[in-house]
Amino acid sequence: MITLFKNIQALSAFKQDALNKKLSHLGVQITGTEFIHFSDCESELKEDETTTLKNLLSYEASVELSGEQIVIIPRLGTISPWSSKASDILHLCGLKKVKRIERGVIYHFDQKSRIKKQFCR
Repeated sequence: MITLFKNIQALSAFKQDALNKKLSHLGVQITGTEFIHFSDCESELKEDETTTLKNLLSYEASVELSGEQIVIIPRLGTISPWSSKASDILHLCGLKKVKRIERGVIYHFDQKSRIKKQFCR
């Protein structure tokens, strides 16, 4: 069973501004970024386990974003170093049902961006 957790700010304003400068020649403007977490669980988590997992994944400010978006995740079939360490931490916190957790980033763009023309052909 795969569970999604998102709405956690991924990049600081400084890093987002730097990235926007690099993308400016493409006519693309990032309005925000957020982490998305995928947890692979043996069975459905109980309410207290879900609360514990949400608390552990709330390590940055919460955000609400909209607009065009691109999701970047590790290659399928690979296990990132972040995943290995995070899975170990979850098991030490009593969340044995979580077999693995992985993290990606969602990049949000303004509605006026030419992102579809540039990348989605």
